[in-house]
Amino acid sequence: MKHTHVAHHNMRSIPQRINSCFLLTVYSWIALSTCHVVDRFSVGQNESFTVRCTIQKFRTEDYPGSPYVVTLAAERRPTWEENFQLMAKYSPFAPLEEYKKVTNLTYRRNWNFQFLNGDSFDNRDKIRIVIVVNDGNYKDAGLYRCYYVDPLNRKIYSDNFFLRAYAQGRIVNMGSIGPGDSFIVQCDRNKFQRPGLPKSPLMEDLMVERKIDGSDAYTTMARFRPFLDKIPNRRVTV
Repeated sequence: MKHTHVAHHNMRSIPQRINSCFLLTVYSWIALSTCHVVDRFSVGQNESFTVRCTIQKFRTEDYPGSPYVVTLAAERRPTWEENFQLMAKYSPFAPLEEYKKVTNLTYRRNWNFQFLNGDSFDNRDKIRIVIVVNDGNYKDAGLYRCYYVDPLNRKIYSDNFFLRAYAQGRIVNMGSIGPGDSFIVQCDRNKFQRPGLPKSPLMEDLMVERKIDGSDAYTTMARFRPFLDKIPNRRVTV
């Protein structure tokens, strides 16, 4: 799995008290692909979404050097699974027809598959897999990614894309970011699942943490303790 590379780390965060929550507007230069594998950020019951794998979904430095790829594939790891699962694989030069277009359709699911523009030795910029999930639900939330295999049999992965369950709400308002993009981190009561909701109507301490891909532990971004006696310590940013 690919690690996130941080190009610059000059981040500014501005906490504000808005309707019993606070917002962090973050200006970041994290080098992530802006081409999403999935066409939406969250999914709910009976909602459709589309998964697309093309070479454009990969980082520029990971583009294949040859004019063609041997295999292109789409994978996902639902939040309730430990490992990635194959969704579809396109190997246009496979010796047997049954191995050229492989699908992994879950029982009684309504998915449409398209395998396009792979049958040439200059397919690099044209080959694609399109999967339309017509019966999306909360269990489809999780990580999605693509990979390709080049003529030297090297397997290269795209960045993971996190498709959230709509009912849970999003802490971050974007699924991925590129250089210079801004995004919002919002923490409030609605971001917690029901078993973890506070029983009291009073919240004395609210904190935002993050763990950058490749790091061993979470670090605090901001903390809000509205009832502290010392005003300077009520709002803390890191």
